[in-house]
Amino acid sequence: ENSHDALRAFYAQKADLALLDVGLPDIDGYELCGRIREVSDIPVIFLTGRNNEMDRVRGLKAGADDYIVKPFSVEELIARVEAALLFYEGDMTTANTPWEVGFGWAISRTKGDFRGKEALFAAEGKEKIKLAGIVAEHDDAVEANSKLLHNGDEVGVVNSPVYSRRMKKSLALVHVRPDLAVPGTRLEVKGESIACAATVERIPFYDPEKTRTHA
Repeated sequence: ENSHDALRAFYAQKADLALLDVGLPDIDGYELCGRIREVSDIPVIFLTGRNNEMDRVRGLKAGADDYIVKPFSVEELIARVEAALLFYEGDMTTANTPWEVGFGWAISRTKGDFRGKEALFAAEGKEKIKLAGIVAEHDDAVEANSKLLHNGDEVGVVNSPVYSRRMKKSLALVHVRPDLAVPGTRLEVKGESIACAATVERIPFYDPEKTRTHA
């Protein structure tokens, strides 16, 4: 109900993302964001009615990844959350190339020489993993870092899981073997305390029939 309750809940639970308002009781959202940043690098998004430039800059300097001004649509919020989670945690490490995490669009093919250019383009087409989405047959979010199995072989890992109450589905961004990152591919998710089936789906996730337009 206040900022201190929010901090206690944050410390007690392993959150994948934080949504903050600026005008909170006890301490404001900027300070709360700073305290989260002292112990975690999870994505932080401000949802606020404060629309002036100084407030936006202060929010970003406090460590926020995004700043959304009210009013906003559910569709915009979902898109911003998916974007914030896209490269969070295990999604890109020094062991991955931009081609493996769907970031190849950001690489300039016309720019002159830059550090690592030769190695970067040499790695194109040799991806060992691919970023994909899955829908798990589970009534809650699956566990982050769960293994992905196909015919008994380990073929990937879960990075950013979430249960979408709007879509009534257990969703996750995953790294998976490139030949299996095809929509419709059946996989098994195996975590410390769960095991369930899952199906690869296109990302970003959406509801094509528009049957779940409200939370």
